[in-house]
Amino acid sequence: MLRVADFSDLRDIFNAENNSDETQFTLKTILQAPDSTVSNQIDDREEENERFESIINFPNFLLQVNEAMEMTETDRDSGLDDKRFLDLLKDRWASKEKALEFIYALLKYRYLFDRYIIKREYIGEYKVEGKWSLQKLVMYEDKKGRKPSYKSTLDSMDQEEGTDNQQLRLLESCLRVTYTSPKTMHWIARVLTNVNKEQDGKLLIPTLEKYC
Repeated sequence: MLRVADFSDLRDIFNAENNSDETQFTLKTILQAPDSTVSNQIDDREEENERFESIINFPNFLLQVNEAMEMTETDRDSGLDDKRFLDLLKDRWASKEKALEFIYALLKYRYLFDRYIIKREYIGEYKVEGKWSLQKLVMYEDKKGRKPSYKSTLDSMDQEEGTDNQQLRLLESCLRVTYTSPKTMHWIARVLTNVNKEQDGKLLIPTLEKYC
């Protein structure tokens, strides 16, 4: 799970870096960076960017986070209609404190979303049509340094996909093809809310079975 509990913890981590050049992370510095540097970074990430595809877009992710927070506070749906986007989210930036809370929630729920919500994966024999995937990012080291790798979310060891992961992936894929409109995908917010509370992905299986 995340090592930070709120926005202030996140800020403390960045402050602890003690960068000698305080201007290196400014927007102006980034925009003025040599084109070759930016181009190389894009090239390095191109393969990974093409491997996975989210089942919702970013605006809908914001609404999903808002609904997950609402479920935590009141245990009810807040709405996922993107036509009411500004109205649904207006309370989240009504004050500085609420805005910072929402920013931290975006980070926390993005971490959970990437781990516990299926995505479309394009690799190998599935390079064209893709397949439903439920994996988490792990890091390993070799002679060239740290590199990313992926393994099944509910499997603790490096092995073929286990029964629990298969079952959760199947349940989520059934819900994905049943609820095709993002405004009806309330199950995503429920998954995020439950895994945030329980911190045990296996408990999602009976929850989604009941939902189905």
